[in-house]
Amino acid sequence: MPKKLPNIVLIVLDTARAKNFCCYGYVRQTFPRLRSLIERGWLHLVKWCFSTSPWTLPSHASIWTGLYPHEHGVVCGNFLLPGNTPLLPQLLKAAGYRTYGFSTNFLVSRQFGFADSFDVWWEARRTLLPEADSRVFNSRFSQLCYYLRHGNIEELFRKVVNYTWRVIHGDVIKDATPFTRKILIWTLRILRDSRSWSQPCFVFVNLMQAHERYNPPPQVRGTFSNGSNRYEDIVPLSGFVHYVKEPISQAGFQVLTDLYDEELLYLDIQLSEFFYNLKLTGASENTVVLITSDHGELLGEHNHYEHLFTVYNEVIHVPLLLHFPSWIGLPRSDFVQLTDIYGTISDIVGSPLPVPSSSLSLFSNEQRAFAIAQFTDLNLRLMGCEKYNPDWRWNKNMLGNEACIIDRDTMIKATIKTGKKLVIYDLKKDYDEEAPTDLPYPDGVNELPEHVRGKIKWLAEYIDSLEVKILS
Repeated sequence: MPKKLPNIVLIVLDTARAKNFCCYGYVRQTFPRLRSLIERGWLHLVKWCFSTSPWTLPSHASIWTGLYPHEHGVVCGNFLLPGNTPLLPQLLKAAGYRTYGFSTNFLVSRQFGFADSFDVWWEARRTLLPEADSRVFNSRFSQLCYYLRHGNIEELFRKVVNYTWRVIHGDVIKDATPFTRKILIWTLRILRDSRSWSQPCFVFVNLMQAHERYNPPPQVRGTFSNGSNRYEDIVPLSGFVHYVKEPISQAGFQVLTDLYDEELLYLDIQLSEFFYNLKLTGASENTVVLITSDHGELLGEHNHYEHLFTVYNEVIHVPLLLHFPSWIGLPRSDFVQLTDIYGTISDIVGSPLPVPSSSLSLFSNEQRAFAIAQFTDLNLRLMGCEKYNPDWRWNKNMLGNEACIIDRDTMIKATIKTGKKLVIYDLKKDYDEEAPTDLPYPDGVNELPEHVRGKIKWLAEYIDSLEVKILS
């Protein structure tokens, strides 16, 4: 497709839901700077982008493979990326790219295969060296002995510096701000230095700024909140407590929303500064930037919190903001999935590797007809519930595995839940999914657009086949 290979930057704003972006119609000015870049034509906003899953691992795996969760297999407690399909960084390495990865999410890690094919990979781990885990200690001690024995002092020094930096700046879950700022600076340096390289570069970034525990920095704290409320005042332990012990009040959800919005505002500041400096480096005309999220967040809607259960729009409708050099042009589609990032990047670099049918390039003449999202990890969530309340009992009428399919032309969303419960929403009139229509299964399927009927029947069988294990 391109006459030359551009640099590519993929930024995943972990847990950022499109619903709370002012450029997607939110009343609060959470992204005024990026909205200005959109209005000036420097950024392109894709109206409808859907995740394939309401949580980190399956959705990142879909970005990495272009596959739906049931296809790539990172479901039902399997955390490892598939080894039988070309992964996005492998595709880019084969195309001649230098590859860099910076992750602040401990799930998007070397441990689960995300670091493969990266020339440089850096991750912020929540727990650096658990005292109770002798295996971790023995592993680290063996590494130390190896470096000393083989004289690799430079690598040892680099690891010591990284470890010290993380100790000084603390846990990314408690305060993501220093990690966000530093990683975007690193990315700019790579893009600046790349001007003298013969190879283009790919930079992947995962930022946990919007992830719980919302702790906005002083620069933005008080913009929407009262300036003194803290996340821990509302959620002292975990989001699971909302389900198994004491539900969060509406006032509590308002506090959480205020803090969440301030985290988004800080991302707006940092990303706009990133784009400003990208222009200054002179690299913007040869750099593709894709900004999205792996999933969103529920903040009390439908009596849910975080992204532990369900496939409501709050957790699957994610932002997609694009910067393409003028010589590449603009995408043709306004209805996409995270799987399409794979096909789009493959198209940009002219990769000869096969692209799965579940991934469509944004430059393709073929338009996506529907989007699919799947929540298949109920057992993991039930373990969390029982951890925080051993006496809690699962109610299958409240929580279950589920999947949905959204038709592009009609914007009808059909959700199928454990027990083959079929619910539909008209997103043109009811984006917030407050007016569901319950339909009998399977007869109700006939009320859906014809080309998605077979898909929803397959999803119903798939969801119902997943075994639910109750520990207690």
